[in-house]
Amino acid sequence: MNKMIVPLFAAVIAGVLCQGCGDASQKEFKSYQTGAEQGNAEAQFKLGECYIKGEGGVSYNSSEAIKWFRKAADQGYAAAQIQLGKCYDEGRGVKKNETEAVKWFEKAAEQGNADIQIELARRYAKGRGVKKNEAEAGKWFDKAASQGAEQQKKVAEIQYELGDDLRLRDNTEAARWYRRAANQGNVKAKDRLINLYAFSLSMPKDEAAEAANWLSKFAEQGNAKAQYAMGWIYDSHLFKYAEAVKWYSKAAEQGNVNAQRKMGFCYRFGQGIPKNHEMAKMWYAKAAAQGDAVAKKALSEMY
Repeated sequence: MNKMIVPLFAAVIAGVLCQGCGDASQKEFKSYQTGAEQGNAEAQFKLGECYIKGEGGVSYNSSEAIKWFRKAADQGYAAAQIQLGKCYDEGRGVKKNETEAVKWFEKAAEQGNADIQIELARRYAKGRGVKKNEAEAGKWFDKAASQGAEQQKKVAEIQYELGDDLRLRDNTEAARWYRRAANQGNVKAKDRLINLYAFSLSMPKDEAAEAANWLSKFAEQGNAKAQYAMGWIYDSHLFKYAEAVKWYSKAAEQGNVNAQRKMGFCYRFGQGIPKNHEMAKMWYAKAAAQGDAVAKKALSEMY
């Protein structure tokens, strides 16, 4: 045989044998295989990875991967528990079963894996593979967030997204997720929540009280929108009109057009404050000057 052809032929054969080798070499595969058969959980997991990725000189074999992931997972190896959960979640090598996926994710989450704690929390929040449970979701989000700034940021973003998903269907539940995200430092969630509270048409009394408690920090710091929201909650949900006027007044003084219109209303009809048509007209005029159509109409009626 031509001397130049021999090494070329050998290289081709090696290439065929090593198709899909990826990260793990054949030598490493043999090492994992030996360790796995001796009961080493890490080796079992690595062997499963070779089969699920088609590395180490073996072809993709999801059933074989599942076998080894399960052996490692049963020994408490967190990475294997996560992979086994993913296989059930995606239906790779096993029948798709989100409930079984959550079972394995939870085992890994209990060992402190922050990313899987976040995933588990999301599933409890949405009721995916498990009965919807906001308290349980909150527990896992808190565990993940406690592991550092990076995880806290991830948690806040997901909680904000959960609030957005719910906002048009259930403002009360959306507010709970925005509040959690805002408490983790998510500025978008804080602004969205203040807006939600400022224009919420219906809210259970206990939620309204919690909303007022949460808003008070920002209102006392001089946030005009939060001050208006405080007034709206006391006015429309807690029916404490004098307290509502106190907050409307603070926001109105800062130029908040909604608060100015409400001050006009309160003075006009004596809600939470003695009637005073001159003061009513003054506040309506300020809101009207900012283009508020309702204030313009009220002002023309008074004149």
